[in-house]
Amino acid sequence: MKIFVTGGSGYVGSAVVKELIAADHQVIGLARSERSAEKLRAFGAVPRIAGMTETDKWQDAAADADGIIHMAATFDENMAEAESTFLSGIEAVTRTHPDKRFLYTGGVWLYGTCADTPAAEGSGFKPLDEFAFMVAHRDRLFANPDLRASVVHPGLVWDEDGGMINPLLEDAKKGRALRLPATENLRWPLVHRDDLARLYRLAIEKDDNQSDYHAIAEAAVPMSEIASTISRQAGISTDPVVDRTHWSDGAHLSQHIHSEQTREALGWQPNHPGILETQFQLA
Repeated sequence: MKIFVTGGSGYVGSAVVKELIAADHQVIGLARSERSAEKLRAFGAVPRIAGMTETDKWQDAAADADGIIHMAATFDENMAEAESTFLSGIEAVTRTHPDKRFLYTGGVWLYGTCADTPAAEGSGFKPLDEFAFMVAHRDRLFANPDLRASVVHPGLVWDEDGGMINPLLEDAKKGRALRLPATENLRWPLVHRDDLARLYRLAIEKDDNQSDYHAIAEAAVPMSEIASTISRQAGISTDPVVDRTHWSDGAHLSQHIHSEQTREALGWQPNHPGILETQFQLA
């Protein structure tokens, strides 16, 4: 397949691009800068230098692609508006090139707190305010008859070097008490970056429509156990402390999220050992 990708030079996107290319797909990656373009070239992708909202600079690449994977976000006060402009550009493409495969990136924070009543594919959304626009954009994509759209909802993404747990690893490297968003009853749904990349590939290869895929390898890992594992490996005996200002709002959500339907639909099984069985890079 020829796949047009946004966010392909980022933490998650770079793993997805490498996974796609390893499976012999052609990747055209949107790049906001020459630095991002160089990263994409190094992966074996073809960069298209433009911003998300500069639709006239990338629509031909999207039109020529068999599928589109959207993972980019500005993470600023204009995030919703920028993405809406991007989707308008995609909608213009589909009017002349219909039946395009499209993967949108949502996330577990769209489900809100759900530790006591686990969320599954098809559960209702209770998003954090700053991400509520994603639910509206999901519905907008699903309502487009010219687009075969599905959504990937990643768990909190991590790897041996960091990701969502990077603040904990940075504390551990400095030999100080780990700072947590909370200690009591906080649970995170997790996915290793490499397992997530494989799910994106399987999802773009599957010819379906209007699916919500849960990229969750571990449904509800206690934050206290993650902290204990990292502290033990770093030789830190001091108990963790709570520092809510050190974390984003989503990190405070206690969640339990299932992925059984996704695994069955895509034939996806996480390969990486769980976070509590992983040796982290603390040097």
